[in-house]
Amino acid sequence: MYTFQDMAGGNHIAEDGRFQWRDLEEDLVVWWLRQSEVQTSLLTTEGEHLIVVDPGRSNDGPGPDILDCHLILDDREVYGSVEMHRLARDWYGHKHAGDPKYRNVVLHVVEVERGGPDLPTLVVPQQLGRKSFCLANRPISQAELFQLAQHRFHGKVEHLQLLGTEAPNFSPVFLGLCEILLAGPRRPKQLQALALQMGLSAWPDIREWQGSNQSCSHSKIQSSVIERLLQSAELFDPNDWRFPIPFTWGEWVPHLARVSMLGVSRNQGFEWVVNVLAPYYGLGRGFEIWLRMRPFRHYGSEKWVSVNLGVGSAQTIAEQQAMLEWRSQLCQQRNCTACPLTHSHQTLALIN
Repeated sequence: MYTFQDMAGGNHIAEDGRFQWRDLEEDLVVWWLRQSEVQTSLLTTEGEHLIVVDPGRSNDGPGPDILDCHLILDDREVYGSVEMHRLARDWYGHKHAGDPKYRNVVLHVVEVERGGPDLPTLVVPQQLGRKSFCLANRPISQAELFQLAQHRFHGKVEHLQLLGTEAPNFSPVFLGLCEILLAGPRRPKQLQALALQMGLSAWPDIREWQGSNQSCSHSKIQSSVIERLLQSAELFDPNDWRFPIPFTWGEWVPHLARVSMLGVSRNQGFEWVVNVLAPYYGLGRGFEIWLRMRPFRHYGSEKWVSVNLGVGSAQTIAEQQAMLEWRSQLCQQRNCTACPLTHSHQTLALIN
């Protein structure tokens, strides 16, 4: 019996020749494809040790949920399909018995085992709070956090360089502030519209929004702020923003007065410092801001990530940005097999 993490996926589950969205079965499919290979203590209901050599591939058409998998059950090596159900008896409710498409099923993955077919069965505990569960078996190290922060910082530096290269008539610190003001899932469309307004064929280097879907900018308010910014372009000469760098937020406030008088909120100004000005200053002075300054705000996902990384609350911007990088690259993508904190065994050798 094995514990299971709830996951959001992108595959449709087909039953009886029709595509149906089934949340738990969807979660099981994504878990199977991304996590099952790294587990070392899987047991079927008959007590057989289960090793997943190759999880196979998802099936987006009629038939079993997983195709072409490679398993080891005790000392038997088996190849075939895997079917997922909330209730084992759904095998019959979904009319799989006698259906030739399901003849090659070698494993049944369920939440409740009673009433199912005579197949090797893996049970997922129903009571587990899936959203809070993480497979990490050790805390992240400070060295790993530092590397993540550097990786994220370099990505922001490269982004600013692209802005400056592809839109040379505008200051990259100005373009970066526009991106801060248009935070939210609608930002790509809003940036494209702004690019046309500014005489650009397209906004340079649009990146996918990774924050909350609730983080939507108020279009009318932000449009008026950006209009004022466009009319005050002289404020964004990058040379005017090169001064002895403050390392407290209180010391930053007077420097940000130039943009706050145009309607940029204090938090937006601080976001600009972290995500635009610091990378613009470069790996030396800019990264020192991340290393020395405390976060000015905490994000909704940060607590969950920090608990599962075993580090507690972020004490510096660098720690916070490292957590956000970990979340965007691994946790948010549900890419647990790539997470070094879940690895607990060497690559499995095939049994001859």
